[in-house]
Amino acid sequence: MFLINQVIEVLEGGYHPIGRKPDLPPMVVRKVQHEPLGSHLVLNCPTSDQSRVRWQRGERVINSRTIRRLTKGRVSIDRLNRLHIWKLRAGDSAPYNCWVWQRHVATFKVIVYEGMDENLKHYVTYGGLVLTVVAVLTFLICKVCCSRPKRHK
Repeated sequence: MFLINQVIEVLEGGYHPIGRKPDLPPMVVRKVQHEPLGSHLVLNCPTSDQSRVRWQRGERVINSRTIRRLTKGRVSIDRLNRLHIWKLRAGDSAPYNCWVWQRHVATFKVIVYEGMDENLKHYVTYGGLVLTVVAVLTFLICKVCCSRPKRHK
């Protein structure tokens, strides 16, 4: 029978030899952004080192030199390495990844939705208000009618 001369301690994440805890990879910032169709989106990589920022859409690298020409100016990367997308389309819904010096820093999941018509939004708001008032009045009437003592003959 073999004995191992190593003391093990139990940590929340599993079993590790006593001593220094294992190094964890740096945390990746993850955000979900809901943006209306046709709006302007700016994604900013959360890092202090703005010199070597690289953007990806899904698995494809976004080349800062050619993206403006390929999209006819609709997508660009500015001098501060922020990703700009003008006139958002439904097809722009995708995960966008930010890398600094070969290290994954952030993922932005962009979801483009069709905005609600302004007139319809007002109808929904006023309809909800009217239904709330009717429900409260009905409740109060029922409360008053049901709370009266019944007369027995």
